[in-house]
Amino acid sequence: MTYRQATRLFVTCMGVLCFVSFYTSKVGYQTTTKDAIIYWGMAFGGALFQFSTFWFLAEYYARGSRKERVRYGAIAGAICVLVFWFSTQWSVVSMGGKDAVSTHMQRTLAAAEMQGLRLYRRAATEANLGPQLQTLSQNFNDLARREAGGAFSGLRGEGDVVATLRNTSQLLANLAGSVQGVDKESRQNYERARDLISQARAAAARMEGADISEGEEVRKNNLEFARHLGDINEVMARMAQTSSVGFIRVMNKNLTSLTMSAKAEDRPEQKAAVEHLKALVDGAQTVIGQITNAGDGEETNVEIFTMLSTQRAIWTYWRDVLYAWAGATTLDFAPLFFMVLLAIAHDRQNEQNGATGEEFWRRGARDDAPDRPARLA
Repeated sequence: MTYRQATRLFVTCMGVLCFVSFYTSKVGYQTTTKDAIIYWGMAFGGALFQFSTFWFLAEYYARGSRKERVRYGAIAGAICVLVFWFSTQWSVVSMGGKDAVSTHMQRTLAAAEMQGLRLYRRAATEANLGPQLQTLSQNFNDLARREAGGAFSGLRGEGDVVATLRNTSQLLANLAGSVQGVDKESRQNYERARDLISQARAAAARMEGADISEGEEVRKNNLEFARHLGDINEVMARMAQTSSVGFIRVMNKNLTSLTMSAKAEDRPEQKAAVEHLKALVDGAQTVIGQITNAGDGEETNVEIFTMLSTQRAIWTYWRDVLYAWAGATTLDFAPLFFMVLLAIAHDRQNEQNGATGEEFWRRGARDDAPDRPARLA
């Protein structure tokens, strides 16, 4: 293949590659704007710049000296940087942007489900406090009934000791009721979170079935998914804040002072009974403290879920769309190989021309040699 033939072939190939790059870039730009002038103009201008500069460099690189080729190679490298930003990444958006966004959606929803389960598991652990507090309440109610018969103070009837035990029982029952109320709210929040995640999955499924060239539909699906994520974040924040443990710990810390206090006018038997019953209250405090500390290992940090643009998604999940990166870079940077191949064709043609000229002069010298003596004679 002669240098002229190689030039025609490679220029044709560059024209085809630049046209494909022009179209893929146009589709990529179309996902970010509705203005046709912008995405058509940017794609066409980029492709024209790419074609003209690489064609120019290919011609001069092939015919240049070694020093000139180094200089032209450096210019080609700078051009590749520009081509990467205004063409390559947008071609990746058109070829793998939808897959990258779908990957982000699925992984985000999976993380939301895991966080919802973690928060609900914590709420379920706290819900176990309700029956245990109810049991303690019943125990103190039984003690009050026994004290009414004189079991601790020796005095029969509804005295201050009985009232104190009933107050303690009622306080623990109120705490149990608070736990049940929080558990009901946690269940409602979790069901709401599951419903929102289901709606977000429907939006993600629509995104997977959308055509990336339909920029308006892609933007609509992204906005809908982002709205669902906002609702999910709100519900997750409520789930993290819905807890009765803090209130129970405060009440438990002051349980003795709130319930077991002897009065100055109490009889000595009653004061002695109150002091005796304080040990039972201390034991109840210890049990409640152990119960409320059982879930301290659970993390309460809440992750905020956000939507990524198509452009950001191809960078974040580049491993999942590696095929798109490989195709786009090959599409835009193939002219570099054409430059090298043209240089090889040019050098090979020069070598052949040089060898042909040298052979021509050698043959001429051999043909003239027999005639020389005759002419001299």
